[in-house]
Amino acid sequence: MLANSDKVSEVLQESTHQFNLLTSPTFLPKVKDQGKFTLPCTLGHLEIDNALVDSGASINLISLSMAEKLGIAGALQRPTTSIIFGDATTKSPLGVFKNYHLKIGECIIQTDLTVMEMEEEKDLPLLLGTPFLSTVGASIDFHKQEVILHKVNSLVSYRLQPRGSDFCATIDSNEVKGASVSSPHYHP
Repeated sequence: MLANSDKVSEVLQESTHQFNLLTSPTFLPKVKDQGKFTLPCTLGHLEIDNALVDSGASINLISLSMAEKLGIAGALQRPTTSIIFGDATTKSPLGVFKNYHLKIGECIIQTDLTVMEMEEEKDLPLLLGTPFLSTVGASIDFHKQEVILHKVNSLVSYRLQPRGSDFCATIDSNEVKGASVSSPHYHP
């Protein structure tokens, strides 16, 4: 039985090798970065023209100044995660506000917002990550350069737009060991 198994394995390897010799690989041309996309939305009483949606972010993120404008800065839950950026640096958020209402068109989406102290000039009022994309049933079509939010309105598509190279494309969160953080602090 073992000899038969070895023979089958040998035949498979030989046929795979011959197949690879008979076909030449297809080379696809490199395409430019398709970028991110922005959405117009309403967050609380604020209308936002350019909320950045990033499939590389595992959280929804707003700045402390935005949280203050919304009046939620004092109602934050203590953070239980640290934030890991694409350059491998980590920071502790100031807190999280759970189930805040984000409105797109006529649809209200409950959204958890992680609050960080950020530079004002970055022009990033709101970053929506994979929790948002999952909730709205997003389909991203890089070939057509469009995104459809099926649970919001499957007839409306949003165009992907290149962002500047100064934007970090990956943001992840990591559970803080001991999760009892007494006060917000930052890790450079």
